[in-house]
Amino acid sequence: MSHVRHLWVKPNNLSEASWHMQNKHNEWIIYAYSEFLKRHKVNSVLILFEYGEDFQISKDLCSNLGIDDMVMWLPKSPRKDILKIMNYIDIGIGEFYSDFETTWGGALIEFLSRGKPVIHGLNISQTKFETNYGSELPPILVANSSAEIADKIEYLFLNKNKIKEIGKSSKSWFDKYCGRGLAAKFVNLLN
Repeated sequence: MSHVRHLWVKPNNLSEASWHMQNKHNEWIIYAYSEFLKRHKVNSVLILFEYGEDFQISKDLCSNLGIDDMVMWLPKSPRKDILKIMNYIDIGIGEFYSDFETTWGGALIEFLSRGKPVIHGLNISQTKFETNYGSELPPILVANSSAEIADKIEYLFLNKNKIKEIGKSSKSWFDKYCGRGLAAKFVNLLN
């Protein structure tokens, strides 16, 4: 599942530099899922949301790739409803910014809070992340191209035990750095 806003077709009024920092590469998810389905004839579904400037173009891409029947489109939804849906998925898919040292928005944190493994783009070293953010990197599956996303989906498909293992580590990371751990820091600060 990916509930990230669809933004991957460059508007004419943006420079390449500006676009490089904004492009979420949602098309990589669709190409990757199509490739995964070519490799494995399985009964699975990719859940996407009708959210963002380019969701209709993403729908058209699914149709052009012949995977319409394997993609479920849900309407733009309140976060509380999306969080409920996350309880029933196996894998979360985040954003794929190409910009150096861009990390993530809310989608990745929401997947981690639900104990789901997340495939996400990342272009920052562990050391730089620890220096900038004061924590270790979360246990995400880093992918920076559609081919890498397809490989990560396949890895989790072939190693189903890793879904629960990584999910448990994801929840632990969230609790330590964003959930209870962060709340404890605020309580200490207020005291």
